[in-house]
Amino acid sequence: MKRKLNAGFTLIELMIVVAIIGVLAVLAIYGVSKYLKTAKTAEATNSIGAINRGAIAAYDRESSASQLLTGGGTSSAATHALCDSSAPVPATLTGGVKYTPNPAAGSDYSVGSSTAGWPCVRFEMTEPQYYQYAYTKGATAQIANNGDLTLPAGAAWLAEAKGDLDNNGTFSNFVTGGGIDATSKKATTFTQIAISNETE
Repeated sequence: MKRKLNAGFTLIELMIVVAIIGVLAVLAIYGVSKYLKTAKTAEATNSIGAINRGAIAAYDRESSASQLLTGGGTSSAATHALCDSSAPVPATLTGGVKYTPNPAAGSDYSVGSSTAGWPCVRFEMTEPQYYQYAYTKGATAQIANNGDLTLPAGAAWLAEAKGDLDNNGTFSNFVTGGGIDATSKKATTFTQIAISNETE
């Protein structure tokens, strides 16, 4: 009886415990890395959502020609127009690192005018970003692969994000957008985002 009380764990029992701890560690590392990548993709989805909202707001703004009217005269009707395409920011995508936008006038998110680019959409980022962003007037994406996204006939726009979080040459793409309804002349957006290689 005394001999049994003084006995410790056998080598097999210790090996089983070490194997279980090893499996749990591998699962934890995988789960944490997947969680971190998913957290980074939130930047892309939130940003292209903001670009999309900016495109709608820009279209809803009325513009009319400056006119000198005589008494009893009628002005031209106010018009609505989509912003012209922006330049991608950053201009070239470097994987695995963050890019800090340049706040100087005429750089990054300040390139454009009241009818074109980022100033028209009224979108900018001041914090470091993992993804490259673009706003495109039309149905052909500038930087991202829009996958199975089918644009409606007529005037349309795209909000795009492209990234390579782990610098392995495989890009994740996020694209959404919308179009102008031919009958009501109202801007309508897609209800979903076309995503490919979300976490690479």
